[in-house]
Amino acid sequence: MVSGAAVHPLLSFSYLRSVLSSGTRSILLLDGGTGEELFSCRHGVPYDDKIWSAAAVVNSRHHPALESVHASFLNVGALGCSTNTYGIVPGVGFTDGAERVRLISVAGSIT
Repeated sequence: MVSGAAVHPLLSFSYLRSVLSSGTRSILLLDGGTGEELFSCRHGVPYDDKIWSAAAVVNSRHHPALESVHASFLNVGALGCSTNTYGIVPGVGFTDGAERVRLISVAGSIT
């Protein structure tokens, strides 16, 4: 988790599992348009059409922006957020396996 913030209670695996197994919800709302939010003037992450929202994972100075975007989705009712790692793949230049694992680990710690 970046900057020592506590894990949002809605992000816990046990909470999501209980929602899914309860049968009381027919829809599990996840995050919204993370890339669009990151690249908006409110957050200032430079547009990257190669790795899209993974740009905020790759560059640590943008981690607070990603945390803010995720928090905004959770605050309006999302029950979870994606890790934004779909751009961290060999096809777009991430060929070092250890670096991919490191970045995916970083992404999982940003809440």
